[in-house]
Amino acid sequence: MKEYCGRDLSRMVANVYDPNHRGNIDWREIMFQCFVLSNFDLSPREALISAFDFFTDSSSTVKGEAIQNILLYLLSPETLPEFLDKFYEKWVNIRLEGTTCRFEGNFRVIDERISFRLYSEIVKSIVVESESYEAFECQFYPSYLWQIQECRRHIRQCLERATITAKKSAIIKWQEESNRRQKAHETFSRIAFRLYRRMNQKSFDLWKRHTMFCLAAVEIQRSLRGFLARKACQAKLAEERSSILIQSVARRWLVHSRYKWLQTIRDEAAYRIQTCCRWHQEQIIQKKRLETALDVERRRQMKLEQKANEMMVNRGFTRLQRVFRSNLMRKEIRKSVAKRQREIKVLNEMNLRQALLQQEKEIHERQACAFRERRLAQIEIAEKQLERNFIQKKTLQKRRFTEKIESIEKREQNEQNRKDQNVLETLKENWEKDIAKQCTSLQKLCSDSLRNAETASEKELKKKILSLSKKKLKGVLKFADSQNRKMELKEANDIALKLAIDDCVSAKKAELQNLIMKAVADTKQTQSILREQKNKEIKQHKLENAKKILHSALLRYMARRKVQAIAKVSFEKIYNEKYEAFYYRNKRTGEVSWYKPKILGSGDVPNST
Repeated sequence: MKEYCGRDLSRMVANVYDPNHRGNIDWREIMFQCFVLSNFDLSPREALISAFDFFTDSSSTVKGEAIQNILLYLLSPETLPEFLDKFYEKWVNIRLEGTTCRFEGNFRVIDERISFRLYSEIVKSIVVESESYEAFECQFYPSYLWQIQECRRHIRQCLERATITAKKSAIIKWQEESNRRQKAHETFSRIAFRLYRRMNQKSFDLWKRHTMFCLAAVEIQRSLRGFLARKACQAKLAEERSSILIQSVARRWLVHSRYKWLQTIRDEAAYRIQTCCRWHQEQIIQKKRLETALDVERRRQMKLEQKANEMMVNRGFTRLQRVFRSNLMRKEIRKSVAKRQREIKVLNEMNLRQALLQQEKEIHERQACAFRERRLAQIEIAEKQLERNFIQKKTLQKRRFTEKIESIEKREQNEQNRKDQNVLETLKENWEKDIAKQCTSLQKLCSDSLRNAETASEKELKKKILSLSKKKLKGVLKFADSQNRKMELKEANDIALKLAIDDCVSAKKAELQNLIMKAVADTKQTQSILREQKNKEIKQHKLENAKKILHSALLRYMARRKVQAIAKVSFEKIYNEKYEAFYYRNKRTGEVSWYKPKILGSGDVPNST
């Protein structure tokens, strides 16, 4: 079963049609919506369980009547297709079980109708179940059992009588029709076989004749089956129409019987009401007939005496009221005189107290003025102290900020110098490697030029090396003579050529090193220029930030001064209001206590925030 089947589905539909749970809901609409929802996510059996669940829920207020109506619907098969013919195509078993008796039945949708069978009496509960182990049971209320039992008894009797008669007549007609068709089939088969045998007696053998006979028989049987099927369908439709007619007659009989019962109750109530009204009118007329003229005269005399007694009592009450009012006036005059004397006494006391309060007010006003001046002086001192603290705090913050910035700048400068030095060292190493490669290539070029000079540059280089070797040859020979060493001319020429090549290479190396030193000096100069430009930009940025900080500090200072002025004014206003309140309270009640403001503390002076 789906996760929102059963109670969840029924409550979802009930919340849509009856959100306040008042019970004002049509059970047919609920049942229809449950079956419509079953077309998408639920099986028909689960949707039917959901409908029963809604009408048997503990929170529902339409239990008995709804269950009765649903059962009547199940017992009237021609009314249920409007809910089930599009959604329900399975068998569903229904069991009504109680303490002593048992009911079993089933209904299903067959094309456009529903078949339903009934076997027992009505009991206390209904169970809807399927082939699985899942089942749902709903309890009936005893107050509705007799109504359901009576209705179903009449329906069952009518259905049984009409159904038995219709079935018997339908079976007899079908048997007669089938016998007639069977005889016609046999006759047609014999005639066709004889005709075929006469026409083809000499043309083919027995096997072929038997084959053709089978084909003819199959053709005749096929046409006869279509005829039989149409006749069976007509009989079936006639049976359905008869069952529908029988059920409509049974329903009309039920409605008519209920209508006659209600009409009888209405007529009896109207007759009883008319009888009571007539009896009451007769009682009134009888009382009037029993009265006499003497009773009327006695009643008139009693009314006159009662009126005279009332007049005497009223005159006595008038005299008493006049005497009471005169005594009351005298008492009121005495009270007013005494009240006036008390008022004069109280007025004198109030004048005396007013004079005393005026003296005390003047004294306290002088004290309040002195206190206000002391208070304002304390506020000014506190403001100055706050300003000094603020200046010290800002100075300390500025010094720390400057030290921090300087340390950061120094660290950045050292880092930049280190990076520049690393770059220069890397460049030097690369340049030295390039110089060594060029010297090696130059030495190789010199050797190649001596062996085989082809281009003009190689010839010039060879000429230069040979001239240098001639100069070096003398020195080599002198060195050999000084060492007393015997040396051949070829060996001396080779040494001279080697020395000449070394001199050329060293000269080229010295030239390249000079170029490198010049490039390093140019690089350092460029780095120093870039560093100075960067420092200028940083100083300009710092100057702008300092201007912004000074501007914001000035704005905060001005705002603080405004807040202090407002606090001073509000303090004086609050003091004056409280003083006047105490003054008028003392004037009204006669007390002598005065407003004593608290001693100035740290919370009374506005801070720099």
